[in-house]
Amino acid sequence: MKAIYGYAVAACLGLSSPLGAATVTISETLDLSKPSYSGPFGTQVITLWQGLPDVFGPFSPDMSPFTLQIGDTLDFTVTFLPGQKLAMQNPSYIQLYSFSTDGLNVGFHETISMTLLKPNGSPLITSTTISADNCCGHFGYQFEGWNFPNLPSTMTIGGLHYVGTLDSLDDPTMTSRSYKEPFLAIIYSPVTAPVPEPATWTSLTMGFAILGLTMRRRGRARKLSAR
Repeated sequence: MKAIYGYAVAACLGLSSPLGAATVTISETLDLSKPSYSGPFGTQVITLWQGLPDVFGPFSPDMSPFTLQIGDTLDFTVTFLPGQKLAMQNPSYIQLYSFSTDGLNVGFHETISMTLLKPNGSPLITSTTISADNCCGHFGYQFEGWNFPNLPSTMTIGGLHYVGTLDSLDDPTMTSRSYKEPFLAIIYSPVTAPVPEPATWTSLTMGFAILGLTMRRRGRARKLSAR
């Protein structure tokens, strides 16, 4: 039995870990050409995609509500449409999460990690595991560049994957929380075409000069042969 969307196989079959916790597995496809917002953020750019509940949203399929009990783990993968990839330099902020449908003002504690994926879907780099309090109506975490050991300055990604556990909720009367609607925000510097170094400009200039001289010689040879 394979879960394409929604609960993981273990959750679907009613199985659980030794601690009684379940894993909810969700896979979404993101169309990078449909950002909800993109604009300057200091010297960088911020782009966000939000799974608004309509057929024109950037995420597919439309995310059905899912529930995390305290102790449950969310295994959430977002891959870009085939042929799409995001080239970026020095990403300073990456947040992938799902909005809560209840208890919007209830804080929670989570343990979470994120993996950036290569365009072929294989792992590129994984963050350190973070255990933190959060105060808003979502599940996810705002990863910063320093959360990824040895993060390359320039990279191209084809998706993201995070794994997070809901450790506790600040409201003692709550034992679970439901979620719907994915959200991704990235602050980064776009990759621009490299500017040739002076030595490269010199080589290019010499190359064009030699090419021009060769073409002139060929033109003269054609004129002489035509006489």
